Amino acid sequence: GLFKILSESSIASGVRRIDAITGLEVLNHLTSQVNVIDKLKTLFKSSDFIKAAQDTVSENKKLQKKIELLKKERAIVLKQNILKDSFLLKDVNLIIKDVDMESQDMRNFSFMFKDIDNLILVLSSIDKNKVYLSVFVSNDLIQKGYNANNIIKDVAKDINGSGGGQAFFAMAGGDNIQGVQKAYAKIKSFIK
Repeated sequence: GLFKILSESSIASGVRRIDAITGLEVLNHLTSQVNVIDKLKTLFKSSDFIKAAQDTVSENKKLQKKIELLKKERAIVLKQNILKDSFLLKDVNLIIKDVDMESQDMRNFSFMFKDIDNLILVLSSIDKNKVYLSVFVSNDLIQKGYNANNIIKDVAKDINGSGGGQAFFAMAGGDNIQGVQKAYAKIKSFIK
């Protein structure tokens, strides 16, 4: 009768395992595969759905590159605008800003401020009912005892989260969005 190998894998040195089906199960498997193919043809509105899928993947890569380029351009403009919002607190330039970014973008954006001295940059962002806080500390302030990791570990409690990082950059995530303002106030009092 019919015999179809579904997968093979290594289970020990020199020993392989195959998973297979036989008989009517092979016919059921083939029927489900034909159904998948029919759905793909309908989805891509093409009988050559493999080419349509390849075109879609290629277009997606192009769009991702455009998105990354736009993010970089937006970050440059945002950096210039955010610098205008800095204020002096006990001889430290402090910037506290709510931003609309994913957590990885917050990290990359914060690193754009490495060329600026005497700066603590605090960012917060809400993504999928979770709040993210990041703290960036310039190198000269690290020498004076400021530490982003210590700051973030202290304020992470206010957002019911946890986090960490290094002396110059740290990040935390939590589910208490209302705790952000308390975290901001705590950071200001820490600097004072």
